[in-house]
Amino acid sequence: MSIFTGSCLCGSINYKSNSDPLVIQNCHCDQCRKATGSVYLTNLFIKEENFEYLIQTEGPFRKKETSSVSSSADDREFTLTVSMIVSIFNNSGETIIERKEISNKSIYCENGKIIDIGDLENFNYNPGLIIDAHEMVVIPGLVNTHHHLFQNLTRCYPGSQNESLFGWLTNLYPIWSKILPSDIYISTLIGLSEMVISGCTTSSDHLYLFPNGSKLENQIEAASEVGCRFHATRGSMSIGVSKGGLPPDTLTENENSIIKDCQRVIENFHDSSEFSMLKIALAPCSPFSVSQDLMKETAKLARNYSVSMHTHLAENNEDIVYTKQNFGMTPGEYIEDLGWVGDDVWHAHCCLLYTSDAADEEDSVDLGGRRII
Repeated sequence: MSIFTGSCLCGSINYKSNSDPLVIQNCHCDQCRKATGSVYLTNLFIKEENFEYLIQTEGPFRKKETSSVSSSADDREFTLTVSMIVSIFNNSGETIIERKEISNKSIYCENGKIIDIGDLENFNYNPGLIIDAHEMVVIPGLVNTHHHLFQNLTRCYPGSQNESLFGWLTNLYPIWSKILPSDIYISTLIGLSEMVISGCTTSSDHLYLFPNGSKLENQIEAASEVGCRFHATRGSMSIGVSKGGLPPDTLTENENSIIKDCQRVIENFHDSSEFSMLKIALAPCSPFSVSQDLMKETAKLARNYSVSMHTHLAENNEDIVYTKQNFGMTPGEYIEDLGWVGDDVWHAHCCLLYTSDAADEEDSVDLGGRRII
């Protein structure tokens, strides 16, 4: 028997049923119905004897040819059966998360890959190492998609407390300009160790300044010692104060030198193999610290080598004002104009992504098929 529990988007209608199929009535408030002919639903639990399914969606369900969804004439209700779980989609793609808890079992791994899960007495393996985890919980490692590990060195700096983004940065730039290669190494070692202790086993880092001979390999060396999976990004800043940017000129680099070093670190360190422990991505810092030409050349290089791209985007109102004043576009329009969208790109922050000043659904920006509002 299946048990269904959930609510509509705003929470005004709740339901629980063991019927199959389940008919769910949705309310018609603005929050739940953002578009004519769309049915919205969130937090639907489907619990069976051995499995639990959690469906969380922020968009309308779309019917596929194989779907068992059937809408009434006025689209106020739909019928859901367990057999059509795999056919539920929203604007971002499939929304199904299958959850299964396994108790009192053993896990056998080889070369970083899970080979088998089951009863130890049934295993026919000869492990070189056995970890007794009978009072522990094994979970997938957490993944950190954006960090600046060098900033561990300036945590809680008094001069930048309670500042806006630009004020915070301009207060810290003079300190960061004194960073040495050993500082990059030790800050990475500390930061990644802290993450591993808290359950994070994969991390990227956005390193966008290289003062006093610092290089990306200072980070790579520390990551290899910690033993976590690391996505190092070769960041960059090329537009300093003298050219209308935010950082001091002393922290910027020549754009030709940036591109050459990006190519160097890709060729020397990027490992594209399955279960790779080290990958390289290219990551110009932000609209207020790099040129449009550098963004385009970086994207061209990255795609020639099939590596990912990363940058800051629409972090706050200052970011939006700068982009409009200097490029005549919002951050979302700017990044689309440069071709920095797609499955090979991820953006940090994206707090304010709109094609105009209005924050409604029609003015949202679609980045690589993912609508962000």
